[in-house]
Amino acid sequence: MMSTIGEYDYLLMSLQWPPTVCKGGCPGKTFPNKFLIHGLWPTNTSKPYPEFFSKDPAHAYHKMSSSLEAQLQKDWPNLLTGTDEDFWTNEWSKHGTCSLDKFSQEEYFELALKIRKNIDILALLNNAGIVPRNNLRGYGRASIVNAIKVGTQNFEPGIMCAPGTSTLQEVRLCLVADGSTYRDCPLAIRVVNCKTSIISLPI
Repeated sequence: MMSTIGEYDYLLMSLQWPPTVCKGGCPGKTFPNKFLIHGLWPTNTSKPYPEFFSKDPAHAYHKMSSSLEAQLQKDWPNLLTGTDEDFWTNEWSKHGTCSLDKFSQEEYFELALKIRKNIDILALLNNAGIVPRNNLRGYGRASIVNAIKVGTQNFEPGIMCAPGTSTLQEVRLCLVADGSTYRDCPLAIRVVNCKTSIISLPI
């Protein structure tokens, strides 16, 4: 049975590392070495996972204020093909509409930016001696997780590697349904795709 809008267990914040995402090329695009937003996803600990909950034209993606869009361009750009607005439109339609009983479109994007602003993943890693580098030496997965937990009040994050590798591609943060505080990520998403317990972080 499909759940209704607003019925989800938690929010999953996915932050992606551009050097890994763009290893195969991000034509015509350059990005700073910082973790950028992939998405903020209302989700459940088990199936069904909510997606595309409203096709009502009243809930379709619409232009936002220039100041909000300017910040999204910095922290939530489209790393691959298409425009930034294409990316935001898809994320809102697929994921954001599932939280319409809690957040308007603007509130949804503002919440994602707030979460991103309140935790600097790269700084947490650097503080633990985990720095991006282009060599074969990686870092212990537990060391990466423990470094991130300093910024999540010790709640468990998730890490995702590029498929078929042990190269860090995304850090996942889990929050309660209204985004007010962190919670542990479910076991199923704490480690995704990583072939070994030694994880590389490329420049």
